[in-house]
Amino acid sequence: MAIGPEDIEYHERWGLLFVTVHNIGAVKAEEFEVVVTDTESGKIMRAVGSELDAPLDLTPKRTRFGFQFQPSNETHTFDIEINSLKAQPEIGTRNNVLTATVEF
Repeated sequence: MAIGPEDIEYHERWGLLFVTVHNIGAVKAEEFEVVVTDTESGKIMRAVGSELDAPLDLTPKRTRFGFQFQPSNETHTFDIEINSLKAQPEIGTRNNVLTATVEF
């Protein structure tokens, strides 16, 4: 599983903060959660993904989550984590966390 700075975007029209999660591993990712915390307000938003296929055919495998969010400032900083909800080994987890600042 992985997220990067380009995977966070806000759509003002819908009031949604979108987070795209990628499976970059060699096996299907089992159930996982995405946790987004607004560092200014402490608001925590969660979503659960059921599974995400591995990119064995070299085609990107990703899914997108939308979180209701109304900004109160011109910028907000978010801490984002991907957590496996089943015991599943990963080679590394550094790309499972991200701190991103979004301008509104």
